Amino acid sequence: MSEIICPNCQRVSPSDHTFCTYCGFRLSPGPTPESEAPADAAPTDDEAQQVFRDELASVRSELQDAVLLIERLQERISRLEGGQTAPAQPQQPDPVVLSPTPDRASDQETQPGPVRASSTGPDAIPTGASLTAADTGADDGNVAHSPGGGDSITGDSPPFGFSIDWEQVLGRNWFAIIGAVALVLGIGFFLKLAFDNNWIGDTGRVALGIVAGLALLGAGEYASRRVPIWSQPVTAGGAAILYLSIYAAFGLYELIRPDVAFLFLALVVALAGLLAIRYESIVIGVLGIIGAFLSPVLLGPNLPDDRLVLVYIIVVDLGILGVSTFRNWRWFTLLGLVGSYGLFSWKALDILLSQPSISDLLLAQAALTLVFLIFAGVTTLFHLIWRRVPGPADMSLMSLNATWFFALTVVLLWEDYEIWFGLIALSMALFYGLTAFVAMRRSAAPPQIALFALPIAVIFLTIAIPLQVSGLWVTVAWAAQGAVLIWVGFLLDRWPVRVLGLGDLALAVAHLALFDSSVSLDGFTPVLNERFPIFVVVIAAFCVSAFIYRRYRDLIQERERFMVPFLAAIANLLTLALFSLEVIDYFDSLAWAAPGAGYVNAMQLSLTVLWAVYAVGVIGAGVALRSSRIRLAGMALLVVPVAKLFVFDVFLLETGYRVAAFVILGVLLLGMGLAYQRYSQALRGFLFEQRA
Repeated sequence: MSEIICPNCQRVSPSDHTFCTYCGFRLSPGPTPESEAPADAAPTDDEAQQVFRDELASVRSELQDAVLLIERLQERISRLEGGQTAPAQPQQPDPVVLSPTPDRASDQETQPGPVRASSTGPDAIPTGASLTAADTGADDGNVAHSPGGGDSITGDSPPFGFSIDWEQVLGRNWFAIIGAVALVLGIGFFLKLAFDNNWIGDTGRVALGIVAGLALLGAGEYASRRVPIWSQPVTAGGAAILYLSIYAAFGLYELIRPDVAFLFLALVVALAGLLAIRYESIVIGVLGIIGAFLSPVLLGPNLPDDRLVLVYIIVVDLGILGVSTFRNWRWFTLLGLVGSYGLFSWKALDILLSQPSISDLLLAQAALTLVFLIFAGVTTLFHLIWRRVPGPADMSLMSLNATWFFALTVVLLWEDYEIWFGLIALSMALFYGLTAFVAMRRSAAPPQIALFALPIAVIFLTIAIPLQVSGLWVTVAWAAQGAVLIWVGFLLDRWPVRVLGLGDLALAVAHLALFDSSVSLDGFTPVLNERFPIFVVVIAAFCVSAFIYRRYRDLIQERERFMVPFLAAIANLLTLALFSLEVIDYFDSLAWAAPGAGYVNAMQLSLTVLWAVYAVGVIGAGVALRSSRIRLAGMALLVVPVAKLFVFDVFLLETGYRVAAFVILGVLLLGMGLAYQRYSQALRGFLFEQRA
């Protein structure tokens, strides 16, 4: 087979290859100097260099076109995100970077440029390509967001090596935002001052606020294409002033009926949401939310009925739900969550202090439940509908919603409905379990939704157990739940679910040790008492969990590789603790029934023998299973009764009990030593036969 020399790297490649094997340069087919073809058919060095220059010029042209296209796309994305207008002429790329030296041409062709990560997605920026102010976000401090990602109130992070123009960011963005907030507060305080001093009639005050709000909305719309960054806080301020005015019209002055007022409020909420989506601006959304929740705070002390605030919160939250269905603005959601529950907490406290009736409490709880359900949708619907992967911030918002709802429910209903809280916690667990099920059933939905909802469901199920049942059943339920969760974690192949199961097992052991280990000595009978079956259930849960880990050992993570021996060790320690407690309580019950009788020596002797026999049994199990770990564990356990015999029993036991202890333990140790020697010889013979 003939060969050809690459004009780029000067290495030899087969002549039937279109591209160089070493550098990837496009080859010109033709004979090499070593072939028998005529000499005039071989390309000269000048011709090879000309081919290289032609190829390089073509690559430069393509790269320049690609960079221009990327810049136009970036400008388009910036306009969609923050309402920017495109510059008259796109900025040209840096010509120096697009002129690589011949010895690095192949690297320029094959190596991609640095990638800038942002909330809107990966934007590939070729090496050395110049960045406009719209690319860096330094010129206007615009807000970045996307249907699939998070958000930033200060704009896209500039690439490495670029600094932020703080004068532009503060002067054109944050000054306008702060000014809009100050204007809303000023008009709110003016309405309050005018009301206190009767400067303007009720209708005039409301009309003045509505005119001011509409004027700001009009100014924002007019300026949206000319100065988009300035127009966003102006638009948000107008929406907030409309909130204040309409809320004052029905809350303070009773100029309109509540149903009409809430219709207008719903329209303002919808308008603010549509404007935020239209301008792709989290600034409008955030400032609109601030204005919405400041209205009841500024005007609230003079409201004739605090229950109107609950309906108002639900109306605003429905607007938040509408916006969050299309935009995953986490700051927007967080402010709405804090505002809703904070305002509800304030009004709920007023309701409780007024000695409410049962109907008032149930009405407040119904409103709280609606708020919870709305924000459950706010934190999940976007990811379910658009199939976008949630992050840790979304998990925090889901957890905050559930925690705040349950805490306020406790404040409202605990005193009168304590017995129902187990059912309430169970309902929360079922709700989040259903959310996880829907997420798993929906095609192409990200699995993180189910993984976020399942831990919350498990936590509420764990809380429901001690609330609904009492005494020993708490331990039983936690132990069973722990084993089931470990099994489900392997079925789903999700180690966090198994961690939750291990947590439930730990809770079961803690409750067992603190509350279930003591029993009454009156009429005590070993084994046939209420403690024994509870211990058996917990021990069985640990044994089953160890078996599940061993069964699915191919799926365990590196951090879980010691779980089988760990769970088995806990099961054995619990078993030994159970038998020890049975022995201790048996002799204590005899002493309680016949005071003055000496049962201390008998109890200590029994414990020494029990621990020694159990240790020998563990060693025997290790022999039968051919497990050196089990045998070593048994030997370590045997150290305890031996140490007890020589350190404690030899001095404190009476002579007869001391003799019995030494004889019994000596016989056990001798017998075990003999059996172990025979086992070792048999094991060596077995290994010798296997090798042979």
